[in-house]
Amino acid sequence: MNFQTSAKICREREAHHQLIAAEAGLLNVRKIADTAAEAWARQAEEAEAKEAGFRQLLSAEDAAIAREFQQEDNPTPTE
Repeated sequence: MNFQTSAKICREREAHHQLIAAEAGLLNVRKIADTAAEAWARQAEEAEAKEAGFRQLLSAEDAAIAREFQQEDNPTPTE
């Protein structure tokens, strides 16, 4: 099953955790809620990009790994 969370839901969850952080009396609860809000914000950015039709680009390290696999699968003939 390929479940994709919409940007709207991600933003709602981000706001929910921001509210928890703002109202928390305990430092540890605020830290956890802030971390959760940041994670939902990153997820929302990814969802917004997908919904806008942008293709997720590979990091430089991931692109290098992908090239290595391609070269192993399709070696260049030597003279």
